[in-house]
Amino acid sequence: KFSFFNYVQSTVFNDVFYTNKNLVITAPTSSGKTVILEIAIIRLLGSLNFKLSNKFKIIYMAPIKALCSEKYRDWYHKFEKLHNVKVVELTGDTDTKFDYVSMDSANIICTTPTCSSIQNENNLRFLAISATIPNIEDLTYSTFYSKLFYLRLNDAYRPVKLNKVVLGYYCSPKTSDFCFDLSLNYKLEQVIRQYSDSKPTLIFCSTRKGTIQAAQILAKTNRYIRNQATRDFLFDQAKSLKDPKIRELVVNNGIGIHHAGMDSSDRALIENLFLTSNLYVLFSTSTLSIGVNLPAHLVIIKSTKYYFSNKFENYSTTQILQMIGRAGRPQFDTSATAVIMTKHTDKFQYETLIEGNQLIESQLHKNLIEHLNVEICLRTIGSLSEAINWLKSTFLYTRLCKNPLHYDLNLKLKNKQELIDKYLSELCIENLNKLMNFGLIENCDFVNDPNHVLQPTQIGQLMAKYYLIVLLSESREFDDVKLRTSEKSILNALNNNGKVPKAKDGEPVDSKIIRYVLDGKIKNSLIQSLFGSISVTDFSLNQDIYRIFRIAQRISKCALE
Repeated sequence: KFSFFNYVQSTVFNDVFYTNKNLVITAPTSSGKTVILEIAIIRLLGSLNFKLSNKFKIIYMAPIKALCSEKYRDWYHKFEKLHNVKVVELTGDTDTKFDYVSMDSANIICTTPTCSSIQNENNLRFLAISATIPNIEDLTYSTFYSKLFYLRLNDAYRPVKLNKVVLGYYCSPKTSDFCFDLSLNYKLEQVIRQYSDSKPTLIFCSTRKGTIQAAQILAKTNRYIRNQATRDFLFDQAKSLKDPKIRELVVNNGIGIHHAGMDSSDRALIENLFLTSNLYVLFSTSTLSIGVNLPAHLVIIKSTKYYFSNKFENYSTTQILQMIGRAGRPQFDTSATAVIMTKHTDKFQYETLIEGNQLIESQLHKNLIEHLNVEICLRTIGSLSEAINWLKSTFLYTRLCKNPLHYDLNLKLKNKQELIDKYLSELCIENLNKLMNFGLIENCDFVNDPNHVLQPTQIGQLMAKYYLIVLLSESREFDDVKLRTSEKSILNALNNNGKVPKAKDGEPVDSKIIRYVLDGKIKNSLIQSLFGSISVTDFSLNQDIYRIFRIAQRISKCALE
């Protein structure tokens, strides 16, 4: 609750509340951007005769589950309990039956892009908000909406001024990223003491396992429990935590853990304990980096690399800016500090980066084939010429014109426009040839006849309808379903340690193991466990099963047709 709007909210109020403009807004972190969405919701509710018709939909889409869950809890109390507006959450943590039963009657749906299968309607207002897109005007040039307005407000309007610090630590060229990341655990105590001002601290780690390791090292020498009353409260609250390691850290040291592999009830409890300042230090992966409103006076990014697909990669500029943006929330603080811990050789790079001036570039050219297939099936694109013209309406074309070097274009040609047109033509021809080779469009000589009509095949139409290219366990969508060290014993037991199950003395085969053993096939084991009604108690594995079967539903419908 607050008595007046801040500068950012006041600046956009008239456009959001008194018009139906499609808007893209960029404003600093912690500047109250969510309130802007709520103003738009109130406008819609006020314009409808809600008692006569409640068949409207508001889709709130966020990149991570933690943010969806926070908005669901907040809006459930604001809109459903007070105004009978049905609010549901659709993420990997929600129950499948609950999703589809509630979807039709829901008015506000909080979801992630991976879970959303909601179709666009003609009568649609579009609002997008971000803190990390400096070239926001480029998005408005390339949108499919005919009229899209943008508003840009810089860091000068951030309600809580943020002190940004980059600490560079010496790292031998022979030292691996893993060892460097581990060494930073022993430097956290000093950083917290110097910059926290005895206020809540949020520490971002590169892996789920890394959050536990770093917390346990810090816990060996420090306790962050203010008094006996806090200790008693934590002891009582921690009884419901399912993870014993996290329970021990909370009770003994006042240190919390938060990552996507935890049980959703554990995550919610940890968030609440940190929100109420009963936990002094919270270790997290990037699940808390986007929009989640927690009272962190100090944010520490422990290493600028994270572990993904069996290797360490640099955080993107957007990720770094989102993480440091968690420091200094106006409801809780008047000042804040963000500390980036990195290698000494990268110190200058991150000092430059945190100013937030790195432009956003397009990724469309890297996965154009899926988009072309859909547009051909929708008859938006009917020929090579139309495909090229369609590309000229995209964000990719806008950025090609402004920054061709990023896309490895040879600027030796005098005519830049000629170069860009040639690039787009070659890009379309390459991807259309792939579609033809895959049997998704009919064979034709579109190169020599750019106006020749492109016809989708039946398979192509099915692929477009169910947005599938490769089937289930071989799908690249599941490249991130990897074996985690903590899950080896569970999967080995499930997989009978690689041995084909056999009945003994006429007794039935053990019902706690899968029937068809395949070496190293994690996804196969998870699929069989669900079909065989075999209980899997690990929360992370259950999340993987849930994701696999969401895609499987689309595959089965596609195969049926």
